[in-house]
Amino acid sequence: MTLDIKQIDVFEFDERYYQRGEDFRPSVTYKLSTAGPTEWGLMQWRGDVGNKRADEIMEESGNLGSYVHDCLERMVKGEEIDSNEIREMFRPRQALKVLKSLQGFLEWYEETQPEIMDAEFTTWNDKHNFAGTIDLKCKIDGEVWLIDYKTSKSIHTSHRVQLAAYGYSEKVGNLALLHLGNTTKKGWSFLPLKDPKKHWDEFVAISNVFEVKYPNAKPNQNVFPDKFSII
Repeated sequence: MTLDIKQIDVFEFDERYYQRGEDFRPSVTYKLSTAGPTEWGLMQWRGDVGNKRADEIMEESGNLGSYVHDCLERMVKGEEIDSNEIREMFRPRQALKVLKSLQGFLEWYEETQPEIMDAEFTTWNDKHNFAGTIDLKCKIDGEVWLIDYKTSKSIHTSHRVQLAAYGYSEKVGNLALLHLGNTTKKGWSFLPLKDPKKHWDEFVAISNVFEVKYPNAKPNQNVFPDKFSII
């Protein structure tokens, strides 16, 4: 019997785990953010804008990114996304970012004509104790690719390391970041991972640090009632 995998987000600690039966696996992104190095550019930016504002911007960007991912999953499954709803849901600058990202995906899809194999599915790795959600698995010109969507302003090393971990777990060698809503003329960039082995080795090193710092890590779960009432 195959057990369903569910994602667990612990918001007050910014943790993400996946659960299958009684087993838990920390997400790739949680391991990287907890045990990986803070990139110098991010530290410099935090120093420039201040920690409080930096946290607000990152939360806003994360929410936009999650919304774009949700829209892309629905589109891949054949649903339509109403641009008017996006304009009503977000402030003008945020809505523009979302619309550019979705338009970029459509233009990449039309140019590349990928054969969709799977979307938004979980990879689970016992040997190295991690799990994660892969955005897209497809065939391009007959070759299988794993693709991770990114809507951030820049592409960071951590993005490549994350993707390399997914590729190792799924045993797929063709890996690419699809950078959407960026400032290029097309509005998207397809960025194949040039050295997956190097980035996989980086992930293993970071993962080992995580395992030393947090042996047998499990989510800190608070239990809340389904409804709150004083009556």
